[in-house]
Amino acid sequence: MNEIMFIGSLLVYAALIIGACKLGKEFVFAFGTFNIVASNAVVGYEIEIFGFSTLWIVLLYCMNFLAINCLTEFYSKRDAIRYVLNMAGMQFLFYLFILTSGWLTLEGDGKYKEAVDVVFAATPRVTLAAVLSHMLLFIDANIYKFFKDKEGRGWYGQLWFRATLSALVTHFLLTILFFCVAFYGTLPNGVLVSIIVSNLIIKYALSFAETPLMYVARFVMRGKPQGI
Repeated sequence: MNEIMFIGSLLVYAALIIGACKLGKEFVFAFGTFNIVASNAVVGYEIEIFGFSTLWIVLLYCMNFLAINCLTEFYSKRDAIRYVLNMAGMQFLFYLFILTSGWLTLEGDGKYKEAVDVVFAATPRVTLAAVLSHMLLFIDANIYKFFKDKEGRGWYGQLWFRATLSALVTHFLLTILFFCVAFYGTLPNGVLVSIIVSNLIIKYALSFAETPLMYVARFVMRGKPQGI
């Protein structure tokens, strides 16, 4: 069931991003807002998929790469960077809001507040890791744009190459960064490495799945001038 939900959600979110891109970049930014809200709503959902244990928010996080690539391809790298900064800022503000809301004295038995405190009891390290993992998504936009500028010069200028390479490199760097910042010293090194490897496998699988979706986006966006 998890696998069906995972694949179905991937296709639905991809359709939302490509449709938003067709309507205008502002709608892609709106998807980024939804992404942050939805991710924090299911922050504790741990699932097993295709034999690997991961968090449900990994799917939502990876969809940012499709959004960033679409913005870079069909609008501009500047718009992709704005998307990234917007995501990082919203992530920080969300945690700040949850933190300060915890200072309130509520009426009633407080069971709801206790439940929220358990779900969002993120340490400063985890919060910092989450903000960094969103803010540094600009790495993807820069790699993508670098090879987009080489379009027509060979295989390294092809859409499939820049879409795949930018995601693979960025996932590798940011996955290691996130888990090391968030959990190094609190988990045994062997466990930490195992978690990183499992997440990389799932993210890499998603990266390869998103590459053909860029061709779908190109078809949908046909007739629109390419990004600068």
